[in-house]
Amino acid sequence: MENIESIEQVLDKMDIATIKKQVKSPVESISILIAGFVFLQLNFFFNFDTGSVFPPMFLILAFGLFIWGILSLLFRKKYYFNSQTKQKLKTLEVLVDAKERDKLVKIMNSRNYNELKNLKLSNQDSLKLRYMTTKDGSLCFSQVISYVPYEFVKITTVQMHKDKEAKEFLENIKTTKY
Repeated sequence: MENIESIEQVLDKMDIATIKKQVKSPVESISILIAGFVFLQLNFFFNFDTGSVFPPMFLILAFGLFIWGILSLLFRKKYYFNSQTKQKLKTLEVLVDAKERDKLVKIMNSRNYNELKNLKLSNQDSLKLRYMTTKDGSLCFSQVISYVPYEFVKITTVQMHKDKEAKEFLENIKTTKY
């Protein structure tokens, strides 16, 4: 079976003049680590009674803040931006009835997006039309993904929609009904 790239993999390889990848700022994570350090130091600056609940509470709070700060520093969220408009790409999914797989693939390959409104949607995520779009709808990337036992498999390659085509795609996605 051929290895089809995900939307994120395609965006990572794109020219920086089109799509820019940005990682969330570490300021919040560092602030959390500093707060943990402050709570740790509170034990040394104040003289608490022997049976006081504050020293262990401050230690537990400091330890929790250290863990949270380190994890949020290591696993920062990544965002994709349209380089021209500086708009963030938002990821969305439409769950489609699994019986509509061939029809959905045909629609996406032929780029006949008017047919998207005729698809039967589902509450189960066995077949997804996953897309990333800017707020104004000027740029959009889409891909069909299906659940094959124990994993999601990419069915179609990533398609890039710009301007008029992107607006048509998004307009037809919004009019699909359950």
